[in-house]
Amino acid sequence: MAGFSNALDRLSEAFGRLPGIGAKSAERLAHHILKSIDKEALALAEAIREAKEKVRHSRECFHLTEAASRRSKTWDPNSLRSTPWKLEYARARFWR
Repeated sequence: MAGFSNALDRLSEAFGRLPGIGAKSAERLAHHILKSIDKEALALAEAIREAKEKVRHSRECFHLTEAASRRSKTWDPNSLRSTPWKLEYARARFWR
C-alpha cells in the first residue's frame, strides 16, 4: 500500500484478501471506513463478527442459516426452508 500507517495498511490488506477486491478498491474501502462516522464503522465490524459467530451451512438444507442443528434441543424440523428434493436428500443422508 501507500505506507500511510500500519493500521490503514492492515485494513487495506484485509479488504484486498476478499474475492474480487484489488489493491485500489481495497484502499478505497479502507479510506471510506475511516471517513465514515464511528457508529457506521463499528456497526460493520459488529455485523461481520455476528455473522461469523452465528451463520453456518446447514447440514439439513445446505443453505446458510442461523438455525440450530438437528442435534440441538431447540431444533424444529418445520424450520427447514428448502425445496422438497433437498429435504428428501437430507433425510436420506442424515436421518438413517
